[in-house]
Amino acid sequence: MDSKSGGSRLRIAQVNDIAAVAGTLAREMNRLGEDAVVLEPRRVGTRLKYPWKAAALPVRVAAIVGTGISMRRGHFDVVHVHFARLGMLGPISGRPYTLHVHGTDIRGVRPGSAWGREVAPFLRRARLVYYATPDLREWVEPFRPDAIFLPNPIETDLFSPLEPAPADDRARRDLLVGVRLSAVKGLATILDVIGRVVAARPGTTITIVGQGGGVAQAMALAGPDAILARRVARADLPDLIRGHRLALGQFLVGTFGNYELEAEACGVPVVMGFDRWAAYDSKPPIVAAATGEEAAARICDLLDDADTLARLAALGPSWVVANHAAGMIAARVLGDYRRTGQDSR
Repeated sequence: MDSKSGGSRLRIAQVNDIAAVAGTLAREMNRLGEDAVVLEPRRVGTRLKYPWKAAALPVRVAAIVGTGISMRRGHFDVVHVHFARLGMLGPISGRPYTLHVHGTDIRGVRPGSAWGREVAPFLRRARLVYYATPDLREWVEPFRPDAIFLPNPIETDLFSPLEPAPADDRARRDLLVGVRLSAVKGLATILDVIGRVVAARPGTTITIVGQGGGVAQAMALAGPDAILARRVARADLPDLIRGHRLALGQFLVGTFGNYELEAEACGVPVVMGFDRWAAYDSKPPIVAAATGEEAAARICDLLDDADTLARLAALGPSWVVANHAAGMIAARVLGDYRRTGQDSR
C-alpha cells in the first residue's frame, strides 16, 4: 500500500479497545481522512482461576496468534497495540508497531521480574511507546526511557454539558460514584468518603454504578435513598453523568481515569485523589483531596455552595477540550506515526 505521502490513506489497526481508547482513536483518525479499524483479540479463559486458567493457555495463545495472522492479512500500514501483555502482536503483525500501556499491564512490573522479562522485548522493539496516565512513567521508563505520556482521548462532542443548564438544579442527584469499586481505584478511601458524607449530610442523594467488588459495601454505606445504577452503553453515559451535581473519583494512583475526565467534560466537578499536576501545562479544575475525611468535607461544602459548584462546573469542559479532545490527540498520534517511520512500507 502506498504511504500517506503518496496520496493514499493510511490503513491503521487499533488493537484491543481498552478503556475505549482504541475505538476513539480509530473514529477520530477516520474523521481525519485515514482508514482505521479496531481489532479485538479473542479473550479465552481470562476470567478463569488457576489451575483452569493455566490449562486454557494453549487456546489463549492460539487466539492471539490468530489475531496476528488477521493483522498480516489486513495489509496494515500502522499497527497500534494497546496493553503490554498483548505486545507479541506487534512482531507477529510483521509491521513496525506502537505499543500503548494502560495501567495494570505495567504498574508494579520491573525489568528483572518474570513479567518484566516477558514484556521487555516487545517494549524494546516498538517504534513508539505510549503510557496512558502520568503515574505510569516511573514503571515504563526503565524499559523505554523515550516513552511518551499520551492523554486519553475524550469524545468532547459526546461528553459535554447540558445546554441549556437545568432550570432547577434540585432535579439532579447530589453525588455520582461511577468509579470502579476495586482496590486499584482506592476502594478503602472511597468507602470512607461515602460513609462520612452520609453521616455529615444525611439528605445527600448518591448513585452507585454497579461495577467492582465493593458495590455491596458502598450501597450499605450510602443509605436507603441510594440508587444502584447498572452499567450503561457508552452513548448513554453522558446522561447518567449529567444527572448529578458532583462526581466521586479514584484515590490510589493520583491521576485521572476516563470516568473522571468524562465527568469534567460534562460539567460535573470531580472530587478525587490527585497529585500529578506537573503532567499538564494548565491546572485541572478538579477538587483534590488526600484523605477520605478531606474529600467528604469538600463534597459537603460544595453541595451547599451553589456558586462555587457552578464555577467549577464551567471550568471543566474547556479544560478537557484543551488537554484531552479526541481529535487533537488522534492528530498528535498520526504525527508520531510519521515521525517514527510507521507510515510507509
